[in-house]
Amino acid sequence: MKFIKCMYLGYRMRVHFDGYPENYDFWINADSMNIFPAGWSEKNGKKLDPPKGYTSGNFNWNAYLKICKAPVAAKNLFPNKGALQTVFPTGFRVGMKLEAVDRKHSSLLCVASIAGLMDSRILVHFDSWDEVYDYWADASSPYIHPVGWSHHNGRALMPPNSKKFKISVI
Repeated sequence: MKFIKCMYLGYRMRVHFDGYPENYDFWINADSMNIFPAGWSEKNGKKLDPPKGYTSGNFNWNAYLKICKAPVAAKNLFPNKGALQTVFPTGFRVGMKLEAVDRKHSSLLCVASIAGLMDSRILVHFDSWDEVYDYWADASSPYIHPVGWSHHNGRALMPPNSKKFKISVI
């Protein structure tokens, strides 16, 4: 998670990451599951990437808001953002394996693991890839599939790029 500022237009808002150029900005629905109130990550044990010039150890929301002279988005604007659920009704668990689509290269179907859980979403991590490629997906997402899905559907599966995995071609 990164620190963001928002600009509203109707029911959508433009998200801007402090310290980054505008070409990283994007528009999102105001009720998106991917935005959170200030302090949510700390309260729920999630990593927050603070603005440039700060580290996780020296960032404080109250001090930052005073320096920026910026208001904080009220918590009531985030009606679905209580504490994290500890029971995940989807049946997914951290560490489970799956096959997942690389959303930047949708023709790639790769070996992946569940790296995190939040509400009804899973954090998809491609095995042996850097975590910068991880993404959150809803449990019903068309981008995730059970192990063996590629074989049964005639799709090529990209194996992990690790020496600990032996790849054999038949």
